[in-house]
Amino acid sequence: SHCMMGGVLILCSVSCNKVHQAPKDMIVNEGKQVELICSHKLTSYDRMHWYQQHGSELKYLGNLFYDTGYMEVDRISFSGDGRSEGTLKVSDVTLPDSAVYYCAVILLMPNVEYLSCT
Repeated sequence: SHCMMGGVLILCSVSCNKVHQAPKDMIVNEGKQVELICSHKLTSYDRMHWYQQHGSELKYLGNLFYDTGYMEVDRISFSGDGRSEGTLKVSDVTLPDSAVYYCAVILLMPNVEYLSCT
C-alpha cells in the first residue's frame, strides 16, 4: 500500500517467489532520488518490465532489455543488465510518486512472451 504525508513519500515494492525486489518499502522526502532493485535467477529471462500501482490503476513505466532502458515516463531511468538484475531510478520524487512498484521479467521466444511475475 502507499501513504502520502506532508512532503514524505512511502514507496512499496512487491516480490514473488522467483523475482525479488528491494527494498520492500521506504520513506523518502520530496525532491530526492529513489532506487528500487529487481533481481532473479531465471535462465534466459532477459527483459524486465516496471509498473506503478495507484489503487486499482496500473501504469507501465518501461523496460530494461540487456543494458538498454526504454522509459515511458519522465524522471525515471533504468540501469543493470536486465538478465539478472535491474534498478529503477526515480529522480526528484513528488507525492504522486508514492505508490506500489512492480517488476516483472519476461522470457522472449519467437512470437511468444511469458510473464513470470506480476
